[in-house]
Amino acid sequence: IICSLYVDLYIDNEVTIVKQELMQTLDVETSESFEQGLQFLASHDYSPASLCFERLLSESGKSVYRNRFLSFWGIAQVLSGDISGLNVCRGAADNEFYDADVYYNLAIAEFKARNRGRGFAAINQGLMIDNSHDGLRMLFRRMDRRRSPVLGFLARENPLNVCCGKLYKKVKGRPTLRERMKLDQLEYYR
Repeated sequence: IICSLYVDLYIDNEVTIVKQELMQTLDVETSESFEQGLQFLASHDYSPASLCFERLLSESGKSVYRNRFLSFWGIAQVLSGDISGLNVCRGAADNEFYDADVYYNLAIAEFKARNRGRGFAAINQGLMIDNSHDGLRMLFRRMDRRRSPVLGFLARENPLNVCCGKLYKKVKGRPTLRERMKLDQLEYYR
């Protein structure tokens, strides 16, 4: 989805921004817990990351960042293979109106669970909150879009175009969604 270098920069930026925000409203221990969880995610240690975010949720109580913490806990669960984290991400997004990262995590979880339509909806909702969110914009660009018709001078629905398109698809083969999105190689935190 996102190249490894970008992911590392995004996570570093996320840690810095969150640390600055949390230092103003929460104690240092909570901020450090969140930073540690992000670092576990960046190093592909999803189970310890999940534990960090779970502990953070129990410590934070009714924090304004609760949905963010929930979404990161959910994405850590999904990336570790526990699909129940998807429901955690969905629950966090249902109650979120200001944080696009929550929708970004939900979109990644939906794609991981092969729910393309819901993933696209999560991207759109996140972009309505923050149209400049780099991760959401990158996901949006990587979404599977229709290719141009084989015979560009004819309408897409023209039977000749449809027939040629089917032949072209058989001959060339079309990469799967997993290959196009590169979910195995370039996860959000991979």
